[in-house]
Amino acid sequence: MIPGLIFFCFCILILIGLSVISIINTLSIPRLTNVKSLAKYPFVSILIPARNEEKIIQNTIKMFQLLDYPEYEVIILDDCSTDKTYEVALSASKYDPKIQVHSGLPLPPDWLGKNWACHQLSNIAKGELFIFTDADTIWKPDTLKAIIHLMQIHQADMMSVFPTQLTVTFTERMVIPLLTFSILAYLPDLLVRYTHHPAFAAANGQCLVFKKYAYMKINGHFAVRNMVLEDMNLAWNLKRKGLKLVIALGNQILRARMYENWQQVRNGFTKNILAGYGNSIFLLILSTIFHWSLFLAPWVGFLICLLLPESSYWLTFFLAILTIGILIRLLTNATAKQNIFDGIGMPISVILMTIIAFEAIYLKAINKPSVWKGRAVYSLNRKNRQ
Repeated sequence: MIPGLIFFCFCILILIGLSVISIINTLSIPRLTNVKSLAKYPFVSILIPARNEEKIIQNTIKMFQLLDYPEYEVIILDDCSTDKTYEVALSASKYDPKIQVHSGLPLPPDWLGKNWACHQLSNIAKGELFIFTDADTIWKPDTLKAIIHLMQIHQADMMSVFPTQLTVTFTERMVIPLLTFSILAYLPDLLVRYTHHPAFAAANGQCLVFKKYAYMKINGHFAVRNMVLEDMNLAWNLKRKGLKLVIALGNQILRARMYENWQQVRNGFTKNILAGYGNSIFLLILSTIFHWSLFLAPWVGFLICLLLPESSYWLTFFLAILTIGILIRLLTNATAKQNIFDGIGMPISVILMTIIAFEAIYLKAINKPSVWKGRAVYSLNRKNRQ
């Protein structure tokens, strides 16, 4: 009886805390909005590292040619692709002076591929603002104005926009919205914007915006050259320098489809998840147990109580925990423009993330790297990357 009450009190207190954070974040977090005009139009460099993007790079270039913004350049760097990314990009852009296509240099030791590509891009860029974005993000003609508008009204030195994620397959819908769930439920937006403590920071490499001086002050991608979570480390470095970070939601104005099937979801999250816990297996296991306790164990308890006589007392407790947990996920899904009712599948989300977590632990235990886009991705500070 007493252990059960302790478990119940633990779950309820944590979930109430997450509820408060979720509600406040829903009200406060910046979102991209359509704007007709800006007070100032700084020259912007849109920087796109591209590796093996032959199938989409032509459409990417056409999309950026349609931006409703007077002063910008788009620089695409082919990151040693094994397909025809460079040739297709060059052909698609050769008549547009705003679009540049460069061939990247070979990957040096002690660098990760995307970080090296972004570093090269920053050395070419001439803008007052740098926007690092992926080739598969989806921009509308007004997206750039919306981004600059938020940078200006919040006087941000760095802003990370979390695109509205397009999710199609079942596993995409169960796993990918957890990115914004973790931001909206665990990270108070007001502390991100108004404190300099690195603990209150987040970033998404799909869209990172910097004032040039801020990027240079934190030594840019050179400072994070061997870090898997380069986006988060850039945000932490910015906070340590006392500069202002803003995180924002894409709000359907900036969209992306990260992965297209379970294998891609698994590989993509596996390469990042341990780095998110400081490469600590202990912390990752502890987090897994924590989420099982909040979002999976109450379902087990609820189902058991349905089968047992004289258990209405505990049935009410478990139902309360389940209801709060579901409402939090429904709220964060709605805020992030995801399918609201997918939030009911939170127990499945936890199980899938557990599979990903233990795959990452297994790879670390046998000293085997994750593989992404044909390259080995080792943990932080591991030497001899390919």
